[in-house]
Amino acid sequence: MAFLISNSGWDLKKSLSLSQITCLTIFGVCLSTLIISFILLLIYKNTLKNMCLALSEAEKISRNSLQNRFRRLAEIMRLNPNETTKKNLRIWEIEYKVLIERKFCEQMKNIHNFFVDPHYSQPTLSNYRIAKKSLQELRIISQQIYFIWQEVDQVFAWERIERDARIQTRELFNEVKEQGLHALQEGQFQYDAELFELLTQQINKALNLIDQKLYEGNYPLAETYLLKTNQQMQNFITLLDLFPLANKLLNETFPRKISRFDEETEKTKNYDPDKVKEKQEVRILKNTFATYKTQILEALKNFDYSQASQKIILLSQLFQQFENKNLQEKAFRAFLTRNLYLLNNFVFGLDKELNFFLSHLAQMEPKNEFEIEKEAHLRDLKTKFAFYHQQWNDFFETLRLYLGQNPMSAEPLQMKLLNLLNDLNFLYNQLIEITRNLKIGLPAKLESEAEFLTLDATLNSIQVLIEQYFAFDFQMTEKAVQDLRLRLAKLRQNEIALGASITNSEKQSFKQQINELILEALNIKNNLKNRIMIQILTENSIIYLERFSDRPHFQEVIAQIWELYEAQKFNEALNLTITQLQQYSLQKGDIWNIS
Repeated sequence: MAFLISNSGWDLKKSLSLSQITCLTIFGVCLSTLIISFILLLIYKNTLKNMCLALSEAEKISRNSLQNRFRRLAEIMRLNPNETTKKNLRIWEIEYKVLIERKFCEQMKNIHNFFVDPHYSQPTLSNYRIAKKSLQELRIISQQIYFIWQEVDQVFAWERIERDARIQTRELFNEVKEQGLHALQEGQFQYDAELFELLTQQINKALNLIDQKLYEGNYPLAETYLLKTNQQMQNFITLLDLFPLANKLLNETFPRKISRFDEETEKTKNYDPDKVKEKQEVRILKNTFATYKTQILEALKNFDYSQASQKIILLSQLFQQFENKNLQEKAFRAFLTRNLYLLNNFVFGLDKELNFFLSHLAQMEPKNEFEIEKEAHLRDLKTKFAFYHQQWNDFFETLRLYLGQNPMSAEPLQMKLLNLLNDLNFLYNQLIEITRNLKIGLPAKLESEAEFLTLDATLNSIQVLIEQYFAFDFQMTEKAVQDLRLRLAKLRQNEIALGASITNSEKQSFKQQINELILEALNIKNNLKNRIMIQILTENSIIYLERFSDRPHFQEVIAQIWELYEAQKFNEALNLTITQLQQYSLQKGDIWNIS
């Protein structure tokens, strides 16, 4: 045909020949047929695809277990009548019936016609719309069935969760009751057996009430009761846990501390003015402890957790305050005993140095402007120092009386001494700054006195820690402190022996040696603190571990721990104790939470 057209030519000015018209007509018919066939094929493809997807969705809907859940829920409602749930069940059944019998069956009929009746499978737009609508409707039906399934499942899930929680609470309660009663009967406490029985009956009654609400299908109220019962159980366990704690504090810890206070008081020299005062304070503490102990035992007898715990906290604070006060006074007295006259020498030495510089500047003739300015500053500093010097002289006599036969409260003396030393230290720094560029140098003794005092104070604080924890074995630490004191005394003697003839290199050497001693003392102090903390943690952990004495192989484990403790391997003993506590806490039947 193309040959004929090209052969005869294509002249738009002339009319087409018959052969050309025939060729064009045939070509148009073929092209139209091809386009129509493609469109019909595309329609059929999409129609078939939608119907296949609709069939898959229908199969998924037909396999749902909602009918079985309705039957199961109806049986539960027969045994546990609940109007709200029964009403919801009727609504769900009606919705499901409408979805299946009307909408689902209608779409299933369309699917059946498509695969059986050729008329419905023809590639027409109407059949395509039917297939597309069937798929959309079935997806909506599937989604609505899923929503109903979720609502029904909430009923079962709520019931399942609450029943499991109630069972766990019941098991825990039975264990708590048995172990708590056993601990009370074996302990040294008197307790009201009727009140204990009443507390357990209240919890048991609450658990029975939860069972009743679950039986009635009143799940929200059952959940509320369960939460309240769990809180009551927690309070009950906390109350029972207070008994062994009170037993340890009232019969071991506090009496041991009182005995230590008595021993420390007896160690005080008979002519020490603080001895009578300390004995009186210990006697007051004993009486207060006896009163609080009676009140705590009475509160525990009546299972009054609030009153008992409050008294225990107050008693613990009272002992802590007593210990802190004694430690502060002992440390302050020890500091003054060792350093009061050193501080006095420092103040008088500062006065001598001021006079030394002023005397030398007065003798210098002629003076330049720099020296005249320095002299004026030194005279102003001398005036300020005279005021603080007089204050120190008066306060020095007060401190001597404090160490002598007229004891007084240490706290105001500490504050006044601190403020006065700060002022004197400020004047000392000013003196160094003013005389920095003068050709007259400061004697080494004055320059190094602050470092000597720092080292001495650090050693005193170590001694206070050793005295506070006298029951612990600190022989190595005491030996190290004694060695540092000997080295400090030797260093001071060497410095004094050199006197004014000391050179700058010797000054630097003395300063370096003092700083090395200070660092060594700080390391000893930090190691001592860590040792004390670990030893206390180990002791408390071992005491707590003894609660599990009924566990298998306990005696072998506790013997191994004590062996490590006696060998002063506290880290290993603590790690082994913690490991055993974790193992025991994970065993079934343990009601004590140590995490």
